[in-house]
Amino acid sequence: MRRIILASHGEMAKGMKNTLEMIVGKDERIQLLMLMPGHHPDELKQQVERWAAENPEDEFIILCDLFGGSVANALMHLCTCEKIHVVTGANLGMAITICTAKDEEPLAQLIRNSLSEAKKYMLYTNDLM
Repeated sequence: MRRIILASHGEMAKGMKNTLEMIVGKDERIQLLMLMPGHHPDELKQQVERWAAENPEDEFIILCDLFGGSVANALMHLCTCEKIHVVTGANLGMAITICTAKDEEPLAQLIRNSLSEAKKYMLYTNDLM
């Protein structure tokens, strides 16, 4: 199974999951990692390592909020494992593309497609008017 992990500073991941489920419905594959004040980013990395050990056949897509932030910096070291993929700059368009994709699509290609789709929705709408 492909597991989708939304990872963020604070509760951004929780908000994204709530909004995502309004659009695509409940998805049991989605898990949350939220770095809260007083906690260390390595705790998030350790949680993913536990999930990966408990589910050795699964692939993991980690959608992080911000490249260069403490969440992404802690989690990007996990991409040395071929079944864990880390993407930064996550947004709703990207998450929708990933959640609605067929499992047969190769994961690396799916992630690249989701990045292309996400960029299509990033516009300065004043330029359109």
